Amino acid sequence: MKKGYKQTELGEIPVDWEVRKLINTVNKSDKYSFIGGPFGSNLKSSDYTFKGIRVIQLQNIGEGKFNYDYTIYTSKEKADELIGSNIFPGDIIIAKMAEPVARACKIPNIEERFLMCSDGIRLSVDKNKYETDYIIYSINSKYFRKQAISCCTGTTRLRIGLVELRKLLIFIPPLKEQQKIADILSTVDEQIEQTDALIEKTKILKKGLMQKLLTKGIGHTEFKKTEIGEIPLEWEVRRLGEVSEIVMGQSPLSSSYNDKGEGIPFFQGKTEFGALNPVVKKWCSKPTKISNPKDILISVRAPVGDVNINNVKACIGRGLAAIRENNIIKYKYIFYLLLSRKLLFEKYCQGSTFTAIRTKDLKELKIPLPKIEEQCEISDILYTIDTKIEQCEAKKEKLQTLKKGLMQKLLTGKIRVKV
Repeated sequence: MKKGYKQTELGEIPVDWEVRKLINTVNKSDKYSFIGGPFGSNLKSSDYTFKGIRVIQLQNIGEGKFNYDYTIYTSKEKADELIGSNIFPGDIIIAKMAEPVARACKIPNIEERFLMCSDGIRLSVDKNKYETDYIIYSINSKYFRKQAISCCTGTTRLRIGLVELRKLLIFIPPLKEQQKIADILSTVDEQIEQTDALIEKTKILKKGLMQKLLTKGIGHTEFKKTEIGEIPLEWEVRRLGEVSEIVMGQSPLSSSYNDKGEGIPFFQGKTEFGALNPVVKKWCSKPTKISNPKDILISVRAPVGDVNINNVKACIGRGLAAIRENNIIKYKYIFYLLLSRKLLFEKYCQGSTFTAIRTKDLKELKIPLPKIEEQCEISDILYTIDTKIEQCEAKKEKLQTLKKGLMQKLLTGKIRVKV
């Protein structure tokens, strides 16, 4: 055993740390400090209103982050009736249901009080002994989640009850160390949130520019009305099949593809919507239809219309089509044009149970066509923005990996912080 550490039921921890049950962290002066939401029969959909006391749903409970997207309310009278299930800013809410089970976040300071749903659990900690953010990080830690899963019920969707949660164990360092650990992890979370905000802002910018550049172009002052809308006077309306080569995919024998890297990459169906490059997950030793680098891949079976830019020579299955550039139309312009028209593909879909785009539909698709030089200008602007988004997403992934590693080490005492 490492010097300065002791053995516990959860492994080695520093000698000045303790292992306590989650229930031992509660504020004992609050009789509702560890309690579940109301029974479903006590809060029905008929109790929901458009204003009043906000109800926190399962979807609002993120892993360390409150999700603001889902908003419903109930009356003040109903919230008073269920006073034991009220929850307040600064409290912790834990999810009984996956995914993942027993995730937790802090209640934001946007209302005076809230009402929990049936699958929420309120935890109000004793702030004289425990740092709230430290407890949240600990509940969302790998070692705590492992305990939670071990006592869950359910097969298709895990569920944990109040009785089981109160018995789960948590590592408790001295208060000042709790605060320091929480500060470090909060700093990383702030950087992740800032990166998220930048990604969202850049995506909004891209959406606006796509709408403008692909209909108005760059520097035009004269426009004309066409069957596909108003476009610059100098542009043409052409059919996609007239200005590009379209290769419909065909799936090879199932015995010819693998996940061991044998043969060439095999793209079978849906691509990652809006991605600059598809991710290789399968390979094919006896390819049928081939897509070349710079081809635009489009999903022609449900869900239809997802597009990306191919970056390798690959075999494509019947769920995809490859659209190839030439001296009339450039591949990046095709990419952004089809990306902006994803919703239009719905009307080309055939079949009641399995939608698909036919070869004819792709060939007959009418598109606006600027000169090559302007195509390049338009696509370069949008590609620069996409590159920025990818860089931000890569940064976010690195920060998330950093946070995961720090949580594993800081919350178990493997790395000590100076206080």
